[in-house]
Amino acid sequence: MAERRGLPEPTTDVIYTKHGKGKDPETFHHFTRSPHSSHSYTYRVGNAGTLLPDGAAITGHWLRCGDDFLHERGFILRGDNGWIGRVANWNGLRAKLPDDAKYEVRADAARLHLLPVQHDGRSVAIPLTEHEHRRRLMVQKIAGDFGIDLDSAAGGEAVKNDDPGTPETVQAKIQPRASPLPLVQQLHAAMDHYAPVLGYRRATSSRSHVEQEVKTALISGVVPKEYVTGPFPTSGS
Repeated sequence: MAERRGLPEPTTDVIYTKHGKGKDPETFHHFTRSPHSSHSYTYRVGNAGTLLPDGAAITGHWLRCGDDFLHERGFILRGDNGWIGRVANWNGLRAKLPDDAKYEVRADAARLHLLPVQHDGRSVAIPLTEHEHRRRLMVQKIAGDFGIDLDSAAGGEAVKNDDPGTPETVQAKIQPRASPLPLVQQLHAAMDHYAPVLGYRRATSSRSHVEQEVKTALISGVVPKEYVTGPFPTSGS
């Protein structure tokens, strides 16, 4: 079984809009994961919500249970890593789950989505590939270590606000996008250089008397080398 890391925080570069199921054939995508163990797992997931693990065909709603999701046929879907297995005590567990915590599965070319059904619960997006999974974990690490959110949507809004006279047709083309893993890793390296004055370390640093200057980052290219090799900040108060 894959290592548990907790349910990821929502990121602004993950956006999913519901569409009607229609009559078109369901399109399937491959979900693959190779965790740091002797185990790996793969299955197919359809854009309309059908899951095909180990020959089974799972359709219909899932019930939220903590960080995980349970199906009436006794399946469990891990909300942090997408692993699917069986629940041994399903009958006893089902009686304790609220009926208003239903979720439905959708999928696009990049992620498996668990979307709340007629309630305001938090949606969950799980990357289909190991590469994207690693990218998202790095984004979470930047937020946790340095108190900085990687927010491409905020960058797009800043561009629009700086030039409100831009035609709407041009503004509509400014869309959030996920930053590639190599650039996210470069950004982490740059921020790590200033780690003593960022995030939770700020309170014991020489900058503790002022609010952290940068709390949101937008990657638009390669991180300049001088940001990685500049003067090292001090951590003393």
